Amino acid sequence: MKQTVIQCVTALLCVIAVAVTSVISIGKISTAKVDAAKASATNSSTSGEPSADPSADPSADPSADPSADPSATDPSNPADPAADPSATDPSNSNANTNTNTNSNSSSSKTNAASKIPSTAADIAAYYNAAVNKAVNSKAGFSKKRVTSISNLNGGKLMEMKIVVDTVNDFLGVGTINYKNTKGKVGEISKASLSANDISSPTCKQSGNNYVITMTLKNGTSKASSAGKSDSTALARTGLYSGVGDKKAYDYKNAGNIFDGLNNADGASVESVVENNKNIKITATINSKTGNLVSLRISYDWDVALTKVKYTIVTIKSATGDAKTSVDFTNFVF
Repeated sequence: MKQTVIQCVTALLCVIAVAVTSVISIGKISTAKVDAAKASATNSSTSGEPSADPSADPSADPSADPSADPSATDPSNPADPAADPSATDPSNSNANTNTNTNSNSSSSKTNAASKIPSTAADIAAYYNAAVNKAVNSKAGFSKKRVTSISNLNGGKLMEMKIVVDTVNDFLGVGTINYKNTKGKVGEISKASLSANDISSPTCKQSGNNYVITMTLKNGTSKASSAGKSDSTALARTGLYSGVGDKKAYDYKNAGNIFDGLNNADGASVESVVENNKNIKITATINSKTGNLVSLRISYDWDVALTKVKYTIVTIKSATGDAKTSVDFTNFVF
């Protein structure tokens, strides 16, 4: 009986000890929390700076790291300006200020590009583009070429009617009309004029068209058995030209004449020098489409031939002076 009472008292004392320990621990925790709260309130009210406690720093939390946030790199997230199509879509009426600035800048560039060409380089480039567009698109057009010879000196050789007729036929003396149907490669070449080829260029507005006028620098072409050369601006105007003795060419340089005479039955020539001058161009171009409306190119030229032979007649030299004008009209694109 006595032993049982002792055991009961011992158990009761253990329970009391545990309860007291718990109360003390809870009191300490509560006191710590209260102290921490007071310290935090004091720091906030006095310094306004964030807590130095690492546990209070959001950057220590992985979920607050932008690199851990899927929406930070998700192209489908409209909050990302780089991924938001409306940020660069000029058709979006809600585009931001940067987009409006870009749109205004693009508009300014477009307006600048549509301004009338003024410098020699701009005028040459605009002219080249119009001529080359007609070539590349196989535009339809009408063409009239007029060539007249004002002087032809060749001694007894030039007294032979067959020689004169052959020369006139090859050079296209007289008026030649030509019509090209849209969709076919016509008798017009590509243009590649530069500012260095041009003098006194102008470009003026006339209704919906730009009218370009310019004078080209004089040029010389040469041909002999040693070789051929032609660096004339006239060869880069778009006039129908090329190699060989094709009489359809609007511009025949020394090489063409050299080939033509040496390929003719019973004829030959040792060398040819051709000079062109007084080259004038007037081009009317639609300012909205860049299409050629009309084109006129005129020039004076002279030829000097050395050691010309036909059948049994040979002369040391022969010369000739001529004028040519070519008009392109009725373009169809």
